[in-house]
Amino acid sequence: MTAIYDIQKFCNALRKGGRLDGKEGGLSDTMVLRVCNLLHQSLDAAVRARLIPSNPADGIQLPKRRRAQKQILNDAQLNTLLKAIEGDDDWHDFFYTELTTGLRRGEICALRWDDFDEAEGRLHVRRTLKKEDGALVC
Repeated sequence: MTAIYDIQKFCNALRKGGRLDGKEGGLSDTMVLRVCNLLHQSLDAAVRARLIPSNPADGIQLPKRRRAQKQILNDAQLNTLLKAIEGDDDWHDFFYTELTTGLRRGEICALRWDDFDEAEGRLHVRRTLKKEDGALVC
């Protein structure tokens, strides 16, 4: 039981002050999760190799990822963005579509011109773009 406590204490310490670069504060929740998962996998390998009878990291509680609250543009910021993209042929349609439809990033990035029905004034969302094994896939 003390091994579980020690591993839990280690993971908590990473969150509070695990930085080696001299900056204040601890590591991000994502980095703590990665370190603790690597530790867990290493101890699993030690169990499979019969070096230890059980994985002492099995009982630890990993931190949940904290997600940053989404920022919503106010009217002045929205107008500033619209003015900035007004004359840009490459990005105007992309950002205007994003701002006015509520589509997700993958849906917007997967749009094609033939998805827009000008006669009916409709945009058909038929696919999404996502990352799979390091490659972008529609």
